[in-house]
Amino acid sequence: NYAFIFVVGTLTVTQATFSVTADDASRVYGAANPIFTISYSGFANGENNAVLDTEPTVGTSATVTSDVGNYPITAVGGTDNNYAFSYIDGTLSITKAVLSVTANNQSKVFGAVNPTLTRSYTGFLNGDLEAGIDTPPAISTTATQFSDVGTYPISFSGGLDNNYSFSFNSGTLEITQATATVTISTLQQNFNGSPRPVTVTTSPGGLNVDVTYNGSSTVPTAPGTYAVIASINELNYVGSNSATYELNGTPTSY
Repeated sequence: NYAFIFVVGTLTVTQATFSVTADDASRVYGAANPIFTISYSGFANGENNAVLDTEPTVGTSATVTSDVGNYPITAVGGTDNNYAFSYIDGTLSITKAVLSVTANNQSKVFGAVNPTLTRSYTGFLNGDLEAGIDTPPAISTTATQFSDVGTYPISFSGGLDNNYSFSFNSGTLEITQATATVTISTLQQNFNGSPRPVTVTTSPGGLNVDVTYNGSSTVPTAPGTYAVIASINELNYVGSNSATYELNGTPTSY
C-alpha cells in the first residue's frame, strides 16, 4: 500500500565532559614549589590524557617566599575536540620550617650579676632575621647572683612564629670561684709551751681557711722558723697567702 521516501536525519555527537582535578600538595616554608600533578576522571572509550589536543597546565599563586598557609592549585588551558573540561582546584599547604635556637654558653664569677643571656639561630629562610620573629622564645637560667659554683642550664620557653617552629638547644652558665684575700698576721710570737697559731683573716670575712706550718696542719709548739701557707677552703672562693712565722723562745716585740 505504500512507497517509501527516505529523509536523512543527523546524529549530533557533543563533547563529553570530564573532570580535571589539581592534586593537593604540600611543602615547607621557604622551599620551592613541588611539581604539581593532575588527576582525570570521565574519559570515554578507554581513552586517557594522551588523546587530548592540549593538556591543561597547573599552577599556584604561592611562591618560595609565601607565608605558611593554604593556597589554591588551579588547572587551566586544556582543549580537545571530544571533551569539555570541568576543573576542580587543589590545595597547596605550606607548613612551618624548623628554626634551631641555641643558647650560647656563658660564665661568671660567684657573686657577680648574671650575664646577659644570648642565643643563636640556624635555619632562617628568605632573608628572614631574628627581628622578624612574631614572639621570640624566652631565655632563662636557674642560677642567681649568689648561686654556688657549678654549672647551670640555660633554657628556652615559649616562642611563636607564623612561618617557623622552634627546635631548642640548651646552653650552660658556668659559675667559677671568686678570689678572696687572705691576710696572715701575728707572724712573730713568744713560745710559752702551748700552740701559738698565726692569725688569719679573709676578705670577704669569715671564710674557712686551711693553715699549714712547714707543710703540717699542726700548730707549732717549739720555737723555730716556719713557712706558713693559708688557703681558702670554700666551694665558692679561692685564695691563699704565704709568710714566714717565727716562734721565739724569748720575748720579742711585734
